[in-house]
Amino acid sequence: MGKPESKRYANASLLWVHLNDEAPHIGSGHRMVWAVVGRKWVYLANREDRQRVPLGVWRNITEGQA
Repeated sequence: MGKPESKRYANASLLWVHLNDEAPHIGSGHRMVWAVVGRKWVYLANREDRQRVPLGVWRNITEGQA
């Protein structure tokens, strides 16, 4: 899965996460996403789509997956 070409994703990390309904553009279930954690938002991208989620929601997603 190639990294998005946008400058925003230059320092992105490829992560395996389980999404419920937090990022409907990305989808639900186990997903590999590129993530960039910012001050207020986390920017997510997969092969087809991109979406941002609030940092608090991202912390809930990754809390049990460490």
